Amino acid sequence: MMIRQVREEDCEALGRIFCFGWKKGYKGILPNDYLDALTVEICTPKRIQLQNYYVAEAAGKVIGLVNVGAARDAEFADSGELRAIYVHPDYWQSGFGHALFDAAVNRLAELGYPKFYLWVLRENARARRFYENMGMCVTDNERMLSVADTEVAEIRYEMEIK
Repeated sequence: MMIRQVREEDCEALGRIFCFGWKKGYKGILPNDYLDALTVEICTPKRIQLQNYYVAEAAGKVIGLVNVGAARDAEFADSGELRAIYVHPDYWQSGFGHALFDAAVNRLAELGYPKFYLWVLRENARARRFYENMGMCVTDNERMLSVADTEVAEIRYEMEIK
């Protein structure tokens, strides 16, 4: 396994990861018709910021991604943000998520952040267990997100960078 900075030619692989990750990871949380309609083409990013996007690659195949950067929420401006972390479902439970998470923490430390946060769907028990196993702490912060005309709650996790 190798963790490396993303390249423009990785966009379609990212689309596959997003598409199949959402279809499996959000089943029972987001509407089935919305998830069924997702395609690799729809999920493929048209433009990516290369400097804070990393991928996990195995045997020349991109199978996971992580995106980090400055906080997008003004009230947490002193923090970094883990904006996305996904592994293709075929590779869940294979250590790729841990490696990507570690790469995210290292990059946020390089950027000078003393702590970081992320938002996760409250009903996504699998992801929440992962973040808690990685040492993140759930907070009281919650917000609503509209996806496919469905309101879902997100909760914020945070972690100090040591």
